[in-house]
Amino acid sequence: KTKKKIINEGFEMAYPFVGKTAIAKQNNHWILIDLEGKVVYHSKNETAPNFSSFEKFILFEYGKIVYNLKTGKKENGYIYCAEPASPNFFIKELDNGKFIFIKYNFINNNQEEIFNTEFDSIHKQNFLMFEYNDNLLILKKNNKYGISLANGKEITEIKYDKAAFIGNYVMLYENKKWNYYLFENKKLNLILTSDIKCEDATYQSNVIGVFESDKKFNLLKTDGQILNKYFDYISWDGTFGISGDSVYIFDKNGDYQLYFSK
Repeated sequence: KTKKKIINEGFEMAYPFVGKTAIAKQNNHWILIDLEGKVVYHSKNETAPNFSSFEKFILFEYGKIVYNLKTGKKENGYIYCAEPASPNFFIKELDNGKFIFIKYNFINNNQEEIFNTEFDSIHKQNFLMFEYNDNLLILKKNNKYGISLANGKEITEIKYDKAAFIGNYVMLYENKKWNYYLFENKKLNLILTSDIKCEDATYQSNVIGVFESDKKFNLLKTDGQILNKYFDYISWDGTFGISGDSVYIFDKNGDYQLYFSK
């Protein structure tokens, strides 16, 4: 800040400070210096050091010597983290020159459209979409719904009245019933057919989700059974419920027990 030169001799190469230290090259050797120009580490060879992911650590002597750039302290090792990966697929809003009807398609990293038709809406089951995973899409066209893989492979025809994702389940509404499926072995396997529509997934493996009826809440199990008690509130993940002045805990089987009561 005073514009006073801190290091008189200078360097053959130098890089910006990351926290308290910076990398520089002096007499064909790479060194780590602090904010006062003092040498924190002097490399024994002329090979350039490597950076870890996100430039948090500097690795000398082929990775045997590790320093934290921000603190300037020597570390015993470091955890390798890969660079963030972008999705392989994206939902694309198609520009048809109109503002009333918006159409959608799915594109890959090469900007190639996955489907040869346009849809009224596309919903993803997972946040990141990768072709090698069993990532599903809900496709809507002409007020009907169908299921497809992210790579464009059709799983069902577009014929259902309603469709939704809840946790790992695929919900398809047909003949005034909700059909709950799991996508296993490259196909939809029916788990339950019910009048009940679940709104939130739970952590229990034998519970499909939380549903609401007449402003009361309950759990729908995979065998079609519900609890013998309705609650004023059930958490979205099915861990606890409230009834009056009492709090109940749901166990791994979806059954409840009193936890606290005023």
